[in-house]
Amino acid sequence: MDEGLQFWCREGRLAILGSRQPVVMVQRRGEATAQQVPAEEMPAWPGGKDHNFVQAIQGRQHVQAPAECGLVAALFTDAVYRSAATGQAVPVPDLRQG
Repeated sequence: MDEGLQFWCREGRLAILGSRQPVVMVQRRGEATAQQVPAEEMPAWPGGKDHNFVQAIQGRQHVQAPAECGLVAALFTDAVYRSAATGQAVPVPDLRQG
């Protein structure tokens, strides 16, 4: 299985492992091991905002997500890179705080 993605958060860890047949694992804070999320509990594909984004890139649809979503994604990505560079947790600004 290839490397995948792991997100460590205050309440635990989310891991997406593999690319051809991805496996989603969730480990809540205080639990010793991660549990696999059953395929039937995963959202159906294609559909939703991800599908809309791909269709928009291909010129088939207009983007349905507001610009604020893109800004949040950019702030999150920047925090991930800064955290990786420093080895420290980096807070993501909360845009809801005026």
